[in-house]
Amino acid sequence: MDTLALVGTRDDLLARIVTLEQAGVDELLIQPVIDPPTEMAQLAWLLA
Repeated sequence: MDTLALVGTRDDLLARIVTLEQAGVDELLIQPVIDPPTEMAQLAWLLA
């Protein structure tokens, strides 16, 4: 699951996103599942 998804605590996710960015990743695909507005708000909070 860790290979295909970003799952974990806020700190875990921030660390993974930084690692991906340092590896040259400059775009993430976001797939909200149940409640897209809430999930996107949570993502915005995570990245703030």
